[in-house]
Amino acid sequence: MQNDLRTSNLYKEILRSDIDAFLVTYPANVSYFCRYPIDDSYLLASPKETFLITDFRYIEEAQENIKFSVRELTGSLSEDILKIVKKLKIKRLGFESRHLSFYEYGRITGALGEEVELVPIYDLVEKLRIIKDEGEIAKIEAAVKLTEETFVFLKDIIRPGVKELDISAEVNRFIRLKGAEKASFDLIVASGSRSSMPHAKTSTKIIQNNEPVLVDMGVEISGYKSDLTRMFFLGKIAKNIKQAMDVVFAAKRKAIKRLKPGVPIKEIDKAAREYIASFGWSKNFRHSVGHGVGLEVHEGPHISRKNNSCLKAGMVFTIEPAVYFPQKFGVRLEDMVLITQKGARVLNGTLNN
Repeated sequence: MQNDLRTSNLYKEILRSDIDAFLVTYPANVSYFCRYPIDDSYLLASPKETFLITDFRYIEEAQENIKFSVRELTGSLSEDILKIVKKLKIKRLGFESRHLSFYEYGRITGALGEEVELVPIYDLVEKLRIIKDEGEIAKIEAAVKLTEETFVFLKDIIRPGVKELDISAEVNRFIRLKGAEKASFDLIVASGSRSSMPHAKTSTKIIQNNEPVLVDMGVEISGYKSDLTRMFFLGKIAKNIKQAMDVVFAAKRKAIKRLKPGVPIKEIDKAAREYIASFGWSKNFRHSVGHGVGLEVHEGPHISRKNNSCLKAGMVFTIEPAVYFPQKFGVRLEDMVLITQKGARVLNGTLNN
């Protein structure tokens, strides 16, 4: 049985939650405890013994790379859980209320019967994942470094007459050749007026001279992700777009200067939001100022005005103020930061900083 800080923290949460064991069904959470990216697998964890349940496609790989007791999925998930529950004499089994489907819940409760109580627990693992260890940080930094290399590559291929989709295809080829497992998410290449759409779908639009190009991208390395956004400009930058760039840039810097352990997270959002609002653009910046990044491209902590918790060393997240003017243009600048013991460190370099 693997016994490290992650599983030790899990076992503490199990005892604190007054349950005998905890069923982990969400892929990112399973991978977190296994320290290995694995699909279609489930973890049934208890202080007595922890089991990884996976099907024949992954059984050999799991046995080679994962130190938990590995069991092949022989029938339905509910039947295999029942076997472990009986072996460990579990009476109260916690589960991820956000991630277990109603169908699976019904199957499991039906198999376990009245002798075992299923206990819904919200965000138990997600709270543990918020603080990154040194190994996680190193993987994220590698992903950030490759993303920056990709932005340098983009300088040479973003030009008038090229389709947004062509840019996307070139980037995906580049990052795979450089060692990324895949992109963190579908690359966003939004040119001209399409840059006003925060999550614009990359299209067949041909990039024109004298227009902005927003590129939002990240890569995945060893299961960990990056997420950065940069603006590219072709030809002459219009005065109103230049002003928006200056405002967003300054808002980003104001937020970053507030970063250190103990600072309320909502104050980080406030620093950027109030500066943008001072230009009369409060309605042009409607999403939060950032989000955590790790095994998922969007995870805790959420850097928003609604988050009353405080910054802690080991948190990794984005700072991404923006302004969007519908059917005209948009500007977003996104960095990734690590909270350290005394302050914060921007993980990417100086490009657009």
